[in-house]
Amino acid sequence: MKKILYSVFALAMATFTLTSCEDVPMPYDDPNSSEGGSGGGGTVVVEPTGQGTVDDPYNSVAANNVAAQLASGEESDIIYIKGKVVSIKEQYGTKYGNATFYISDDGTENNQFLVYRALYLGNVNYSSGDLIKEGDDVVICGKVTNYMGNTYETVQGAAYLYSLNGNVSGGETGGGEVSGATGDGTEANPFNRIAANNFALSLAANAVSENAFYVKGKVVSVKEQYGTQYGNASFYISDDGTADNQFYVYRALYLNNEKYTSGTLLQPGDDVVICGKLTNYMGNTPETAQGEAYLVSLKSNGGGDTGGGSTGGEDVTGNSITVNAADLGLDNATAVTNLTLSDGTTLSFEGGGSTNVPKYYTTGTCIRMYPKNSMTVTASKQIQKIIFIVDQYNNNIYNASGDITANPGSVTTNDTNVTISDVNNKKTIITNVS
Repeated sequence: MKKILYSVFALAMATFTLTSCEDVPMPYDDPNSSEGGSGGGGTVVVEPTGQGTVDDPYNSVAANNVAAQLASGEESDIIYIKGKVVSIKEQYGTKYGNATFYISDDGTENNQFLVYRALYLGNVNYSSGDLIKEGDDVVICGKVTNYMGNTYETVQGAAYLYSLNGNVSGGETGGGEVSGATGDGTEANPFNRIAANNFALSLAANAVSENAFYVKGKVVSVKEQYGTQYGNASFYISDDGTADNQFYVYRALYLNNEKYTSGTLLQPGDDVVICGKLTNYMGNTPETAQGEAYLVSLKSNGGGDTGGGSTGGEDVTGNSITVNAADLGLDNATAVTNLTLSDGTTLSFEGGGSTNVPKYYTTGTCIRMYPKNSMTVTASKQIQKIIFIVDQYNNNIYNASGDITANPGSVTTNDTNVTISDVNNKKTIITNVS
């Protein structure tokens, strides 16, 4: 009986220490650096800068650092990168519509970063406009990857030229364009419903956008509510929750790009963000493409972002966030699936095939993880460390007897805490394997 009790991992509180990418030392010899080569002039040291946002893009060193943290072939979230064009490998043209070139802080080969087959301004194929040239100031928006485990670059088809010498273009739009469009469709700056409609209307009839875009708005009406039969929903959104210039979200999956099994349902007035590909259905209906979109976030009328459970009670200080399970607004003895914290960190719980799934209990005010249960932590920054306070009840210590793994990360366990360290990644999966 003691072993069974100990095998439960009861999380009373968690402190997450997050380190932004530029604070992580470069763990590799930069293959693009002139150090040790014949470039002359000695070693040029450039510090990583930026947050990767549209307002504070990464420089080339920080972009290389982000890619270096990825496994071979893994892709990052969407980020912004700024620099000067060093050299052009493939110029923009109408045949393929993209370009391949190197950028760096100062326009030299020192610490350069490879922009691979990026689309043109407005995230569209090049048709006309200024060509890039060496020395141009550019900002790139898109995902980066560690290609083949040894080349840091943008992901083909998932990056574009955001600005060229300060010129930002919204791209080409077709018939039916409505003024008042905002956003560029990125995670940091989603389309509003007008911009989403405009972009979809620019596509040929029934064509689907090559890339996925983020769209934000308020729910106007729900045509097909989320349910367990199909796992998706169809609904309309607009800026203010009225039917004026609304955008149609068609059969979008639920939070975390998964079919709906449980969680908060949509209501008119809810604030939502959608991610997915867009289409011009039958040439006259702009909407998300079926099976190619999902609900990124949901803020209900009751207040509080939801992800299968409410959020709240988080204390964000510097690069750390402290989470109190008792303040998350969870009901006693209910299964916990997905939680979104105030800093954007998500916690996704899985049963792992066990008949007992993760649940919250007011006794001990803990989230209990049974054998085979797991929790996936996904953050916007590199995770440095996670500390859990484990529950103690009737002289029993609920720390799973130390049978806990983290991938990636190393685990240390004692009678009061479970510490996950050396994560150095934006995502880790913590499993009670006992």
